[in-house]
Amino acid sequence: MPYFDFTLGPVQDFVSQARRTRDFWGGSFLLSWLSAVAMQSVKKQCPQAVLLPEANENFLAFVRGEQHGQKPTQGCVPNHFRAEVHEKFNGQLVVEDVRCAWEALAKKVYEQDLKAYLKDKPASQIVWQRQVANFWDINWILAPEKSTSVTEQRKFIRSYLPAPEPGLKCMMMSGWQELSGIETPHSEALSTFWQHIQKEFEADFREGECLSALGFIKRRFVYHFEKINVRKMPGGWRLKGWQLPSAVPSVSFMAATHWLGRLLKVSEYEKHYDLLKTFRHEAKTVFSYWEKDNVLPCLKNAKGERKWTTYLDGETFFESALQSRLNKTSDEKQAEKLEKVIKALNDVNNQTHVDPPSPFYAILLMDGDNLGNALKTEGNDVKISRALAKFTDEVKEHVEDHCGFLIYAGGDDVLAFLPLENALACADTLQQFYKRCFEQEQINSTLSAAIQFAHIRTPLTHMLHNAHDLLDNVAKDQTGRDSVAVRVWKNSGLVLEWSMPWALAKLEAQQGLIIEQSLTHFRSKNGYDPLPANQFFYRIRDLFNILEQDVKWFSENNPEFIEEQERQLSLLAAEYKQSRLVDGTLSIEDAKAHIKGLLSQCRLCRRIQKDDGQVTYEYSHSLRASAAFLVRFLAKEGIWLESEIDEQKETPKS
Repeated sequence: MPYFDFTLGPVQDFVSQARRTRDFWGGSFLLSWLSAVAMQSVKKQCPQAVLLPEANENFLAFVRGEQHGQKPTQGCVPNHFRAEVHEKFNGQLVVEDVRCAWEALAKKVYEQDLKAYLKDKPASQIVWQRQVANFWDINWILAPEKSTSVTEQRKFIRSYLPAPEPGLKCMMMSGWQELSGIETPHSEALSTFWQHIQKEFEADFREGECLSALGFIKRRFVYHFEKINVRKMPGGWRLKGWQLPSAVPSVSFMAATHWLGRLLKVSEYEKHYDLLKTFRHEAKTVFSYWEKDNVLPCLKNAKGERKWTTYLDGETFFESALQSRLNKTSDEKQAEKLEKVIKALNDVNNQTHVDPPSPFYAILLMDGDNLGNALKTEGNDVKISRALAKFTDEVKEHVEDHCGFLIYAGGDDVLAFLPLENALACADTLQQFYKRCFEQEQINSTLSAAIQFAHIRTPLTHMLHNAHDLLDNVAKDQTGRDSVAVRVWKNSGLVLEWSMPWALAKLEAQQGLIIEQSLTHFRSKNGYDPLPANQFFYRIRDLFNILEQDVKWFSENNPEFIEEQERQLSLLAAEYKQSRLVDGTLSIEDAKAHIKGLLSQCRLCRRIQKDDGQVTYEYSHSLRASAAFLVRFLAKEGIWLESEIDEQKETPKS
């Protein structure tokens, strides 16, 4: 039976290049939608085709206009799939269906948003037509039988060679010409072109923002997607769109989520309610309700004035963001309004005694480990497909349980944005759930995670690209897969990096992460107690520098390693006992019990899986303070002085 293999790209060029979270969500959704179109095209030709991974039937039903279930709002269809088809199958027809769907969407956006404005601008029309026609890289193979070698060989054939783009470049999609077609930077004509678009679509374009046709489609398609209606696709079926949310939580809103939840709770008191009402009134004079369609579950119960507060732009909640706008504006009236918003925000924080929001949020990226090897075993493909379908169907629920927003979950890939406080727990929950899905199919498969704790002022595109580096090079290659890796970024750059195999990041398989458990020892009853904790953390770093040795790797049962561990634990426990974090009557044994978990996370470790499937772990003599500073960062919810930390990224030596 013939075997059809389909891949749609370029993934990173389309998805990861984003200036705001909605761009990123939009790229993920569109890639998933076009992949679903390809799957539907295969199903139309071969109703009994076995797709690997399994198709999301609800998504495919909406693609063909049978809209009875829950509307798909996140990407959940992978860009690469395989199918067993019949002898008369036409692979080129699948390509034609995908291109037809893309062109139908682009046409809707153009007709609704730009046609009237660009009718006398031929240069812009040329840019639009060229980019829409030449962006997608669609590869397919029709082999006489199931063979992974054919697919691997196809990867070495480079057929996607788009011509270099002229002129000024898009601020979102690197390398693609911006839409005006004007080749003179900083010219009046360029400013005039984009000022019209910024005025026309105020909520979607910032001042000075210039986008390509591809960037424009990503930014505006949500308003026109439901109008897509192609009665007869090349493959002989009907394509329809559906209504999509026009807002996705901004990184600022995500960072402020728990602060906003606490604020809504204390505003139940009348005097605090008036403060909140005043703040919302002043903020509305500067910011519209850009976050109105956001549906973070932890804020769904807000009502009345409190509900309207959750609709405000996320930047409204940060004094630094408001002050930045104030410093940049030359409009006296606007400056006066911003000053009133800042005052109202400070009144809210000071009089409700709610600490200001953390300026950090989390990007969670996850990917399965070594699925390719499992696929080589006869009969595993169907089992893996079932396990992945079950996992994908429930990812959104788990992410929302942790106050997050799911961007994409397809196959063994997951991408989500979360508040700082929830990221580690969410990653742990998902990796456990993933393992259970595969255990039910009697397959051993694991999930690695990369977590970027990023300041709201760090460039989003850089954070997304770096998340892939963290996942591939640290969680997988360096730490050995089935691992979690974390980086913390201030707006000035990388602060720290930490990684650990999942099995060693927890005391027991079903318990929470040791890093999170350690937080309880570094918070006072009334919150974080900065002075003693800071002194202890810096003392840890000094001690580790004194104990610094060349990186040597040992097995867990090596006598020399066990002896070294005990000496280091005794030294650190003595330092902990003398700190002001604990009662002076604490015994040395209890001090060891308190600090043992944290110390275990301060050691470089890597997971090694042998050919027979057995897993062992190697540990280094050398200690690193990254885990301790990560605990401090989480305990302080990311709020620290810019000059407080000078921690180097640790990379194990071979």
